[in-house]
Amino acid sequence: MKKFALLSLLFLTLFACRKDVDESLTSEVTMGEPTTTTIPYNPEVEEVTATLFGIVTDENGVLIANAAVKLDNTSISTDEAGRFVFKDITMNALGTFVQIKKGGYFDASHRFFPEEGSVNYVTIAMLAKDNSGTFISNDGGVITTPDGVEIDFPANSIINANGTTYDGSVEVFAKWIDPTADNLQEIMPGNLQGIRIEDGAYQEVALASYGMVAVELESPNGAPLNLGNDLNATISFPVPDALLADAPAEIPLWSFNDTYGIWVQEGTATLTGNKYVGEVSHFSFWNCDYPYPLIELSGTVVTSDGTPVQNTTVKLTLDNGATGWGYTNGAGTFSGKVPKDEAFLIEIYQWSGCGEIYSDNIGPFSVDTDLGDIVVELDDLLEVSGTILNCDDNPVTNGWVNLTLDGTTYSYYINDGNFSTALHNCNDATELTVVAGDLDNLVTSDVLTYTVTNPLDLGVVKPCDNPLLEYFIVTIDNETTTFPNPFLILGGPDSTFFGSGFLPSSDFSFSVSMLDLTGTGVYNNDDVTNSDFFLPGSGASYYFMNCSNSGGQNLCGYTEINITQYAPNVGDTLLGTLEGVAEATDQNQNMVTLPFSAEFKIIRD
Repeated sequence: MKKFALLSLLFLTLFACRKDVDESLTSEVTMGEPTTTTIPYNPEVEEVTATLFGIVTDENGVLIANAAVKLDNTSISTDEAGRFVFKDITMNALGTFVQIKKGGYFDASHRFFPEEGSVNYVTIAMLAKDNSGTFISNDGGVITTPDGVEIDFPANSIINANGTTYDGSVEVFAKWIDPTADNLQEIMPGNLQGIRIEDGAYQEVALASYGMVAVELESPNGAPLNLGNDLNATISFPVPDALLADAPAEIPLWSFNDTYGIWVQEGTATLTGNKYVGEVSHFSFWNCDYPYPLIELSGTVVTSDGTPVQNTTVKLTLDNGATGWGYTNGAGTFSGKVPKDEAFLIEIYQWSGCGEIYSDNIGPFSVDTDLGDIVVELDDLLEVSGTILNCDDNPVTNGWVNLTLDGTTYSYYINDGNFSTALHNCNDATELTVVAGDLDNLVTSDVLTYTVTNPLDLGVVKPCDNPLLEYFIVTIDNETTTFPNPFLILGGPDSTFFGSGFLPSSDFSFSVSMLDLTGTGVYNNDDVTNSDFFLPGSGASYYFMNCSNSGGQNLCGYTEINITQYAPNVGDTLLGTLEGVAEATDQNQNMVTLPFSAEFKIIRD
């Protein structure tokens, strides 16, 4: 079955009060001067305030902690359970893009359409970046992956980050993404929405994929490389057997633009046997897709008594077998751009894989359409509700709750102390386990077990029992900010990095890059390479501190970094403090000099 973009745009897109951003979209790699394609793309912007709650796993469903997550200019990291939250921040209702990075994995991402005031959900699965082969740049070579991707590199076609010709061994990392995979919406980047030139202007389209591939090139020491010198590589995509009969003889090729989270048409591929073959001018993600014109389709999934069915999967299938996916939000609503003038089979089912809980034939639709309420009436739908209070008996306004039923865990963001949802209990599980967290006070509850009744009211759950295991606490101008779940990477020279913590309630962040730590002791300003803090100040002010010690400038102003406990191995805990005096820019853009200090406890990644 082919996959096309429709519901990966999670929520209803509003069309009033649009603002044009006059930018051009480049299908690019931000290094050297590789071949690029620029199209006149002016992305529309409609600002809304919304929340995104997500979970990051690997392709086998294993939770990934301490992955770096970025949404616009805000950066955080996943906690020990792979969760992240951007709470009440400005997003674009017409397309918001979130990116995930972690060593050993290809970059992952998702593009969605939030509503004003909505709580949005997403699961993102990262693909392991395994070495697919090596060739000598001067000679060129052919790399074939175990999943059937073939890449033919011409001689002298590889460039360094500075754009000069690279001479040496090239490590190739490549992975095919099966367009018939059931979890395609989790493992592919962005969503399947594309931009192409039509009559001299850009056109947004939905895409039906016949195959994708992720490709990255590195030198043996890990330096990034890419195609250049006006030379193209030939790439062959396997086409699944289920798609061959319907595969066009020629199909557009699309590269993924990681600035906007959208696919850009660049050339074509030809069907040769059971593979599409085409030429590419640079490497990122590439995709063989058939385009469709778009309309907006939305609806709301509720139970018979009106309870919204949150965070559940919605699937649409075209008559030719092409499918698309998405999730309902906290109000049970889904929305996305779907192919125009097509009939669909709509199916709704829970993440637990119990099978569908609703199906119907709908369409075709020639204009934007709201399906209204879709009522799910099943005996095995378990309705669960509860109240999350902090230790002072006040509602938790920045937290989460995990519900585990029949081996599947469902995560929900808490912003007003209450939650209500419906789970598919197809195997008649008799126990539900619950863990709640309070992100403001950095505590979680014990694991609580409930006997299943329907409906199930959990009553009051208090996250008061267990402290958070990691933190980075910064004090400046008598204001203290605690970042839970920071991350720590200890590598080679110049690669020690303290990263932004799990702080969903604001845009505040920090990072410190240092020379290689070798053990306990006091490190000074010369050991710091870069530092970046965005912190709250007195009253409504804030402070921005950014510095670099590169080139012998010594601008960062650290008096000492005291490591009291070293972390020689992954999983060990690093303890310490830092002190310094920095020039900062306040909310009024005035330069001030302020002392700052921090204490930290971070588990090595």
